[in-house]
Amino acid sequence: TWNWKGSSTRYQCSGSSGPALVLVHGFGPNSNHWRKNIPVLAKSHRVYAIDLIGYGYSDKPNPREVGDSFYIFETWGSQLNDFCSSVVKDKAFFICNSIGGLVGLQAAVAKPEICRGLFLLNISLRMLHVKKQPWFGRPFIASFQSLLGNTAVGNFSSDPLPHRSLLEVFFVSVTMTPLK
Repeated sequence: TWNWKGSSTRYQCSGSSGPALVLVHGFGPNSNHWRKNIPVLAKSHRVYAIDLIGYGYSDKPNPREVGDSFYIFETWGSQLNDFCSSVVKDKAFFICNSIGGLVGLQAAVAKPEICRGLFLLNISLRMLHVKKQPWFGRPFIASFQSLLGNTAVGNFSSDPLPHRSLLEVFFVSVTMTPLK
């Protein structure tokens, strides 16, 4: 376990060489979600799978004690970046499932120097739901969703492509590889 801001965070690690991969689970599961992937990835990578705070075997601070703004993507993104700095001690590729994708995106945007790249699996776009957006953003969100769902751009996003900016991959499921 790793202590993050006074809370115990459970993680798993495997592999001793190669680039670092940090696996981020989705809503509900924990790092065991990756149990069949870890041994395979560890053959050529240093693999870390984290239980985000509030999930799995990590501590679950009481929201009444830590405040309503604790269990948010910014908190988990900060936790992921701190994990890379403290435990991984290296830049890492984030492999994220479901809402873990939003956590990985948040971490990458907050500290792009830590994230070597992102691989987003079945990313949850629930925060892009038109009705949850401010009135002035709704036309943009609706257009963006239409672009992804009704054009070749949505199909194009499954190819691994190099990107110059994390903003180019924001809310699009792609593999981002580092530029040389």
